Amino acid sequence: MSYPAYRRGTFALVDGVLHEASYGPGADLVRLNSRQAGNPDPALYDWDDAEAQWLGTVPADRCSRVFSVDVYASYRGHSVLVGTINDAGSAHIMYAEWDGLWATGNGFIQENKYEYYKNVAVTELRDYYEKQGDLLFTRWRDETFAGTGQRRPRPVAVQERPRTGLLATLSEVEYQADAYPHEGYIGLSVAGKRNPDPERFTWDSARERWSARVPVADCTRLAEVTTRAEYRGRPCQVRSIAADGAVVLEHLAKEAKAAEDEFEPDSDGAWTKSVHVFDIARYHEHHVDLLFDEWSRSLG
Repeated sequence: MSYPAYRRGTFALVDGVLHEASYGPGADLVRLNSRQAGNPDPALYDWDDAEAQWLGTVPADRCSRVFSVDVYASYRGHSVLVGTINDAGSAHIMYAEWDGLWATGNGFIQENKYEYYKNVAVTELRDYYEKQGDLLFTRWRDETFAGTGQRRPRPVAVQERPRTGLLATLSEVEYQADAYPHEGYIGLSVAGKRNPDPERFTWDSARERWSARVPVADCTRLAEVTTRAEYRGRPCQVRSIAADGAVVLEHLAKEAKAAEDEFEPDSDGAWTKSVHVFDIARYHEHHVDLLFDEWSRSLG
């Protein structure tokens, strides 16, 4: 069977609802699309005969998030891009590293100069995660910090970037989780005046937040999230973005590379550095799927 949480493509979060979408870098409008039978939202969509699907457009500024999703996993200790997972439990994967000899030696078929593909049982995959490209990051950075290349940030609040921690999805809505699951349950919490789901959440006066304890089985997704970017072409984790545009990075490459990029070890031994927000590239979120392994084991 196919993994229920598997997805690829571009998505837009509009008024708390997630839509399939397409988006060009820097565009003012986001295009929504749906092939479901009925109109998913008459206020947003109209039927398009030429494309045989429901289409709509919304301003980019109306979207809480617009992001691309690519799925990666580990196969025999090497990184692969998961292209599809079919109902028979087979995954079509592409080798995502640079050792072509290893790929061909492990049954991958070379279809292009640097592309090696293979069909494998989904139970052979490990370390499943989504790479979610933040397609609004550049737009947000330019608007928030007074324009590309300038070093005169405006005094505005940073809008939920970077995100980190545990995120649980219930009924297509994402919630912050308080801790890892325990005995089949997970705790969720939400700030704000409005109860996000009266059937699940109650007010916690001590924490001044809405709280819920829900079965993990009710979660369609449960992910450990970190935010990443490249600095001088090297992978880093984004620890924080300050209102003046200062970004604290943690280097994810080997120590020698971190030292070469003028990072310094902190008290925990992590190599960190403060740079400007305009000095980072390929900003994205790394969502490690905490439900995949148990689902895979259930297949036997």
